[in-house]
Amino acid sequence: MKPLLHPEADEEFAGAVRYYSEISPELGVRFYREMERRFREICADPERFRRFDPPARRHFSRDVPCAVIFLEKPE
Repeated sequence: MKPLLHPEADEEFAGAVRYYSEISPELGVRFYREMERRFREICADPERFRRFDPPARRHFSRDVPCAVIFLEKPE
């Protein structure tokens, strides 16, 4: 499975990376890496994550204050 971000989600992700980078370059990098890790975890085992608003699922992390809401779609 390969992650594909909705255009609005992609803009939101880029904006969040910019926001955290303006606070601290290290924080921006940390946020980006954490989100990439989440994307990998979702791709590796999407059913591991709780249904949020079926058929959507949600992945939270304790490390950064946001969640990834996703849908499983065949390649």
